Amino acid sequence: MVVQDGSTAALVDVSFVHNGGSPEVIYYTGSGGTVDHGQGSWLLSIESGTSVTVRNGIDVDTLLLGSPVVVADGTMDALTVTSSATITGSTIGHMTVSGVSPTISGNTFTDDIPLRITDPDVAFGGFSGNVYTAADPGARIGGALEGDQTLGFVDGVVGSYTLSSSLTVAAGATLSLAPGVRVASEHYSHHVYVDGRLEGTGASLGLLSKRSGYDQRSTVLVGGGGELSLSGGTV
Repeated sequence: MVVQDGSTAALVDVSFVHNGGSPEVIYYTGSGGTVDHGQGSWLLSIESGTSVTVRNGIDVDTLLLGSPVVVADGTMDALTVTSSATITGSTIGHMTVSGVSPTISGNTFTDDIPLRITDPDVAFGGFSGNVYTAADPGARIGGALEGDQTLGFVDGVVGSYTLSSSLTVAAGATLSLAPGVRVASEHYSHHVYVDGRLEGTGASLGLLSKRSGYDQRSTVLVGGGGELSLSGGTV
């Protein structure tokens, strides 16, 4: 189902049935409507510039939020947030977040890797009171940092970051690692490029993954006038 610019769709108590493929509902920019208690095996995508309201919780496999929608008491296996959306009281498998300032409060995350960060300029100040069911929940991170960022323990719990791609600290940007934080690579081609400043006290960098049969390892590359300042911790 596609809702185009200038159109609206109201979905109330609709159950989506898997019939040879997962149903998709996409609200394009300029569209509007209401999703009230939708459930089943389906994908809901709300693009930027929409006026869509989500009510009474939703049960969805994949939720993509490009507009600042409020979702409360929902259940979603995979959540992607590229806007300043608000998610509260929900059960979430994992969340992909990109360079925005969402409010993520009072939710339960069930995946071993509950956080996937594709733009490290994301603001973590809106994370609070979330519960993580994994014994040692971690995060994946990659992309280019353009501003100043501190990688700490999200919700006081998630402080182990694995590179999902190379991580670049751009010129003029500063990445600070809080004490106890670990940044690691599991792939020989995932590096940390420091063209700005990387600093940390008591943090760990596990960037020595070797490609089998080749002398290729992930590493930290400081160049372009970049600065590295680490004290304590391990490398």
